[in-house]
Amino acid sequence: MNIKTSRLVIRELQISDLDAFHAYRSNQEVAKFQGYEAMDLQEAESFIRKNARLDPEGSVQWVQYGIEQLETSKLIGDCGIRLESGLAEIGITISPLHQKQGFAREAMKGVLDFLFRKRNVEEVVERVDTKNEASVNLLKSLNFRKKGWFKDLMYKGQLCDEFEFVLSKADWDHGNLQK
Repeated sequence: MNIKTSRLVIRELQISDLDAFHAYRSNQEVAKFQGYEAMDLQEAESFIRKNARLDPEGSVQWVQYGIEQLETSKLIGDCGIRLESGLAEIGITISPLHQKQGFAREAMKGVLDFLFRKRNVEEVVERVDTKNEASVNLLKSLNFRKKGWFKDLMYKGQLCDEFEFVLSKADWDHGNLQK
């Protein structure tokens, strides 16, 4: 997969990304709302190597892709995609050094367009901690609809609540026609 936006390219993670990947994936604050724990350098390297062996076409597991800033050719984050029977889930992590600059929104738009137009995905489902305001606001800004609210879930040893958001291909197409 290779998705290009105005400032980013979303592409396979490479071992040459290790230092940048580890820099933000080792940060406890970054991992707080993610499905992973902070990683040491060896865990980050192992993750990239295992991820490279995954088959994104025939897999219902998460496959991670690098988010590279075109201007610098440096990794600034990663994007996980999980596909299953016309449905997709997406997870985006942006390095704290590059947050609040619109990169998550730009990456998400690029991935959504790719999934709906090239992979024939019919619906994207997102589950997000209710306290993760940045992600909740991002999903709302992209016309995701809140579908559910799951309360008192055990996550990383603590109780939390999650919202479930959905975006259909029809809603994506309609939202893009309005712009």
